[in-house]
Amino acid sequence: MIESMVNADGGWGWFSGYGEQSWPHTTALVVHGLQTGRACGARVPDVLLSRGVAWLTTYQAEQVRRLKLAPADRDYKQFADDLDAFVFTVLTDAKVKHPAMDAFLYRDRNHLSVYAKAMFALACHRLGETEQRDMLRRNVEQYLVRDA
Repeated sequence: MIESMVNADGGWGWFSGYGEQSWPHTTALVVHGLQTGRACGARVPDVLLSRGVAWLTTYQAEQVRRLKLAPADRDYKQFADDLDAFVFTVLTDAKVKHPAMDAFLYRDRNHLSVYAKAMFALACHRLGETEQRDMLRRNVEQYLVRDA
């Protein structure tokens, strides 16, 4: 079923077919699901997963391009955001590294939600970036509330 919903560009959106449009969140969610399924032993066609990863890689490169612009020249993209953290984490799981997005996410970590910080910390852990991971952990733990 999911294979029949992939768009011509390799991503996923709300609908496939005429007027199709791939969306980064939907594509990242599907790719993550395919990665999880494969890890659990499900048969996932290589081409399906690789095309989704390629779409996300292109998307991430465009976000990095926008973040590299001078602040006055930026459109809506002022900081790396929660969606960037999600895409980065999914691509990290696919063994795709993008040091520039890594740097932007770390620089802009105070603009991320707690959930996105946790996702990014998980990606840093998988990349062996222990200093970044530990800082993000401290950032997340500021929101930890314990009660008896």
